[in-house]
Amino acid sequence: MSHPVRTGTVIGYGRAGHIHMGNLSKMDDVRVKYIVDPCEDTKVPEGVKHVTSLEAALCDEEVDFVVVCSPTWSHYEDISKSLKAGKHVFAEKPLCTETAQISLVYGDAAESGKLLFTAFNRRYDPFLMNAKKRYESGEAGGVLSGMMVSRDYPYPSADYLKISGNLFKDCVVHDLDCMIWLLGETPVSVTATARSPGTERAAGMIESSQVFLKFASGKVITLMSSRVSKSYDQRLELYCQKDDIIVSNPVSEAPLTFAERYRESYVNEMREFIDSVNAGVTTPNLPLGHSLLLDTLIKACHESVDTGREVAISV
Repeated sequence: MSHPVRTGTVIGYGRAGHIHMGNLSKMDDVRVKYIVDPCEDTKVPEGVKHVTSLEAALCDEEVDFVVVCSPTWSHYEDISKSLKAGKHVFAEKPLCTETAQISLVYGDAAESGKLLFTAFNRRYDPFLMNAKKRYESGEAGGVLSGMMVSRDYPYPSADYLKISGNLFKDCVVHDLDCMIWLLGETPVSVTATARSPGTERAAGMIESSQVFLKFASGKVITLMSSRVSKSYDQRLELYCQKDDIIVSNPVSEAPLTFAERYRESYVNEMREFIDSVNAGVTTPNLPLGHSLLLDTLIKACHESVDTGREVAISV
């Protein structure tokens, strides 16, 4: 069944904006008409209009969808305005900076009848999808314990770090979402430690952390995250009753960036979004309760670091 060519707008042309724009430009059933970025000298691909105001794009009735890659602090306004203008929204994580805003944008989506799609790209990574499939098949047995290592590369600029929302909201949220998705369980408590080196490049932000997730079943999962690495480092190890489930780093002679490691997952998640729009899907890809849970877990990580205590999670 053929579908009309979907016309879109990308908000923010930084790291994520370039990734998503690149993938959208390769889709035959998609045309990006606008890139919204406040910088007057932003260079955009040929055939795409650069505008500094979101309203200029939202007023265009040809625009079906909006991809939100703007700084985290502006997500709520960008998402809400786009939904209220009758556009489907693909939003980079974190969805919003404030808890109350999360419920509000879900309300905007319901009222507009448009799709709100929150981008957690690891759910679309073939290696992690296979790990989930193995776990759910039962062939490895129940998980006893496990760990996920996430070390970023290259080191982000100080300007980016200042608006990133800090390590837990910017990076660890991926690990939290991934483990809940993979295991199908919700943590009952969180214990976290973090290191802020005080260097100029860290811009006052947390540079590395460890998060211990305790589940009702008794398993404990350790999440190790850092901004420091010689190559993008993403590993998963689940130690199960019958076998281990391991996801290792791809073999590469040169250092890998996060965009290279997860290239296929970024393509897959955007394809899922466009296919959902074409199919008339208006139910958010993540339930409101899950988005609120991630927000709760991020706050619990900070509370644990500040108090040095284990923090119980109520859901």
